[in-house]
Amino acid sequence: MNSRSLSGAIASELAMQEGEMVLQRHRYTYDEMKHAIEWSIGYYNTKLKPYIVDYQT
Repeated sequence: MNSRSLSGAIASELAMQEGEMVLQRHRYTYDEMKHAIEWSIGYYNTKLKPYIVDYQT
């Protein structure tokens, strides 16, 4: 996870202004053989709702 400045296209989709800061999340999913099967990127406007990370150990 990191924070980044929004580009015009993403800002438009999120109804935000270009250059505003958002949380960027990368999520990787693997199968039982540990082969990557999915990679997704999410953008979160933490001014609307906090992003909570729950670690399970």
